[in-house]
Amino acid sequence: STIMLKAVCVKLTFEEGGQNISIEDERQPNLTIIFQGVMKRSLVIKTKIATEPNQCFLHRPYIRANLGVLHGHELRSNAMMDAIFFILSKFTQLCIEPLNWVIVFIVLSLLFLALRKVDLCRRFLILALLDLILVGWLPASEVFLRALEDGVSKVNITYISSSDVGGIIILGGAIEGGEIAADRGEISIYSSAERVTKAFELIRKYPDLPFIFSGFSGRLSPRGISEADAFKQLIAEQGLSDRAGHYENQSRNTYENVIYIKPIAWEFGQKRADGAPLPWLLITSASHMYRSDKVFQKQGIEVIPVPVDYQTGNSLRWTSFDLKDGVENWHKVNHELVGLIAYWFTGKI
Repeated sequence: STIMLKAVCVKLTFEEGGQNISIEDERQPNLTIIFQGVMKRSLVIKTKIATEPNQCFLHRPYIRANLGVLHGHELRSNAMMDAIFFILSKFTQLCIEPLNWVIVFIVLSLLFLALRKVDLCRRFLILALLDLILVGWLPASEVFLRALEDGVSKVNITYISSSDVGGIIILGGAIEGGEIAADRGEISIYSSAERVTKAFELIRKYPDLPFIFSGFSGRLSPRGISEADAFKQLIAEQGLSDRAGHYENQSRNTYENVIYIKPIAWEFGQKRADGAPLPWLLITSASHMYRSDKVFQKQGIEVIPVPVDYQTGNSLRWTSFDLKDGVENWHKVNHELVGLIAYWFTGKI
């Protein structure tokens, strides 16, 4: 069979059982893309040779749209389910954010005030006040956030040599790409900046190791450049462009991070003498590490956790009240809670 894949004529070869598809560019014999393992109506993509130096961009929507017709799998439906899952997770988190309920309670109190139901108006104003206290009193959120941050033990990497690991994985979520970066020509970093600074530290410490940055955007309607493109710009600004970097710019959440990282890690990661892959150093926020580690385990990728961006200490700050910090803490807690429940329910962890 022959199809047009991004204006390139390719040859498809189906192996026995239809589990593997080899795609070869007839005009570029050195470029081969292999689709491995049809699981849950989804294809895992492995690039033998990147389309550009130090890059490995996977164009999933286009590939799925074409192979869905040729291979007989409903991959369009799978892509749609991924989109629905992404939107629902965002909507659910929006609904359970405590500060959002303050707005709901105030609106309801004003409504009942207009209806001259003073008692109900007073009750909803009290609920709004209690909600604000819950958000701002830091121990209320820190007790859950600390449990997440302690979910995976921190590994001392001081004595780990480059021969002990396959490479470095950096998960997105700390960089502002998008329209602002494109307009201003400058990359902004969020409060999770330690993901980036730790990445620079390890890339310098292990100059011979490959690294993978994974992330497109977590926004519902992203614009401008991806996080991967923004990180590539930061790498250039740091004088590290000569390192073996790979930039995955399609993933929107943790599960997609791992799915798109998997073939890159297998292809470019360092191996043991017997050919088995070595574990990868994984950099992400401490509160996000537990869920990330579980998804990597589910996909059969061994990682060494390098948690950063801790927001809690060994003891709770019982007398602390700060609405700004409280909002950020609850946002992290709810984000991980929704993610863990959704991933468990859908079999992703």
